[in-house]
Amino acid sequence: MRLYNTLTKSEEEFSPKKHNMVRMYVCGVTPYDYCHIGHGRSYLVYDILYRFLESEGYKVLWIQNFTDIDDKIINRANELGIPPKELADRFISEYFVDMDRFGISRAFVYPRVTEHIEEIVEFIGKIIEKGYAYESDGDVYFSVRSYPYYGKLSKRSLEEMMAGARVDPSEKKRDPLDFALWKSAKPGEPYWESPWGKGRPGWHIECSVMSLLYLGEEIDIHGGGADLIFPHHENEKAQSEAVIGDGKFVRFWIHNGLVNLKSEKMSKSTGNFIVLREALNSYKPEVLRLYLLGTHYRSPLDFDPQALEDTGRAYSRIEDTVKLLAHIPDPPSPVYDQAFFDFKSALSNDLNTPQAIGVLFSYIRENRPILDKGAWDPILPIFKFNLLKMCEILGFKFSELTKVSLDTNKLREVMDIVIKIRNRLRQEKRFDLSDEIRDSLNSIGIILEDTKEGTRWKMS
Repeated sequence: MRLYNTLTKSEEEFSPKKHNMVRMYVCGVTPYDYCHIGHGRSYLVYDILYRFLESEGYKVLWIQNFTDIDDKIINRANELGIPPKELADRFISEYFVDMDRFGISRAFVYPRVTEHIEEIVEFIGKIIEKGYAYESDGDVYFSVRSYPYYGKLSKRSLEEMMAGARVDPSEKKRDPLDFALWKSAKPGEPYWESPWGKGRPGWHIECSVMSLLYLGEEIDIHGGGADLIFPHHENEKAQSEAVIGDGKFVRFWIHNGLVNLKSEKMSKSTGNFIVLREALNSYKPEVLRLYLLGTHYRSPLDFDPQALEDTGRAYSRIEDTVKLLAHIPDPPSPVYDQAFFDFKSALSNDLNTPQAIGVLFSYIRENRPILDKGAWDPILPIFKFNLLKMCEILGFKFSELTKVSLDTNKLREVMDIVIKIRNRLRQEKRFDLSDEIRDSLNSIGIILEDTKEGTRWKMS
């Protein structure tokens, strides 16, 4: 498998550092509001990566944090007149409601900032001991110029960063480029004790600590949206490697493109966003997944409701095919065909989901004529097996569609007998009885269709 590494700006052959265990850290949400479609796309990308790697025989240890203390949380909680923890707890719960509904696999652990203050304080102390950070009147800052590899991930020079630097008059930095590791407490804010006084962690330090704590050094994949490359991931890389050594933090930095609305980045802070929950109320989760996966994960995506409607019709083709395959038995043992290998090859090519989806639809076009004949063909169990494997990796769920009340082999045999009897009745012009059989089967969810090639049946 090849993955694009933001650090090297090139596709590289991927294999885990430790045998068949893939260690993956994905930056989570700040839970102060409902998730928008941009969040949905980001976690969908890592869900597909997780599903594909697992299907390839790897064990994926996926860690994803919650930033449950932050200026946005504090400000929103003050607006609502509730404690910040109550607000964070509420929207963490809402996050799981939405992501479960969207079919996003659960990470192994969801660590929270507020549960790891002791480890964060200890790590900040190590950065200070190494000479890369300093305390200033209760705040602690990382000294960017003291770290020679700063800018290596985002490919920005210090001069470029300096041109866009902004310094709040209340900040006690030595240099405009320096960033906070620890913030001294303001009146009325939550705080924790530290060697530098009462305060709370800065934004970036949490991911360094949680990644190293749960996954160790040189993890395989660190993921997030492209908007996190700078400053979040650049800062995270610098403060981590200041302690453990250059190049020892993350092997592959993976970033997904953003979702735009009206040609602008989708963002809760600007109000330019569509709530994921509202989209899931309007479209099937599988349709939304198919739409978002139709653009390569590294490319930006302009949200287009009309395109989403078209995707709904395309998804119906998949769904209808799965319905028709419900009565087809599984092959005696797994049999993978060329289409499935082409599908895997697409995903192995930097998670090329548009290409993989193209393989899936070509596979359906190739085999639907055989299925539509209504006659038995030995290729059908293989078609069903491979199609459902592809859909499983893409996160399309068909458990309800594929349920039948009888064993599939027995049901097929029974229906063959019923169709023979009905054909004899039609030959004898006893149409009242043949119609009664058809209508009775229809009432229990089995549809008979009389075609030029003969009678075929499917589950409704």
